[in-house]
Amino acid sequence: MNNSKFQYWIFIFIAFIYFLILYHFFGVTLGKVKALPANELGDFLAGTFSPLAFIFLILGYLQNNRNIEQNTGAITQQAIALQQQAESLKMQAQELQISNQALQAQAIELRNSVQQQMEQVRISNEQLEYYRSKDLSDSEKEILQVRPRLQLNRNGSSTSGDRFILSNFGEEALDIKCNRPVFNTPYLAKGKSCNIEANICAEFLEFQYKDKLGNQYKTRFEKGRDHLGMYDLKSSEII
Repeated sequence: MNNSKFQYWIFIFIAFIYFLILYHFFGVTLGKVKALPANELGDFLAGTFSPLAFIFLILGYLQNNRNIEQNTGAITQQAIALQQQAESLKMQAQELQISNQALQAQAIELRNSVQQQMEQVRISNEQLEYYRSKDLSDSEKEILQVRPRLQLNRNGSSTSGDRFILSNFGEEALDIKCNRPVFNTPYLAKGKSCNIEANICAEFLEFQYKDKLGNQYKTRFEKGRDHLGMYDLKSSEII
């Protein structure tokens, strides 16, 4: 039973008790009421039903207060839900911003990787043109045929530092070493790659290695100008 029906039955009960009191204590009966003159009947009805009207007014006021409280509670719940929704949208916007920044960083890494590859190709072409423009000896031609060609690409970051991929686009490289970060591997075949973990912030990385004829090389990679941890090929020479 809801509040409105409950108040309705309360009003019926109070009206019944009220008429019972009029009948028992004041001797008011339906025959006596009908016998009253018209003006006295009007005064009697007005005086009799005015307390009931006042009680009905009070019950209606209480019912309205309950409705207002319920509506206020519903509005408060809606406001809380809207606030939570706004916070959720804010978090989604922040996640999208972080994702966008990550995509931009990946795009920069890809661009730098392409630039490094283009630089490697340029240096290789320059070396080929240089050797073509000279009358090379048999030993120089043999060195050119077995020379390794290293390339360094950044492959993200970890808690210990940056990660790199060292690739060989030339012939096989032997006894590859790097002092900072400390790295060495006995063999890197043509077209193969290996991972390097660097927990330092070095301005350059320098690798020393040999070809299969025992010739020693030194290749230097320097940090790029964009300060994103990328390294560009600067020199590669026989020592």
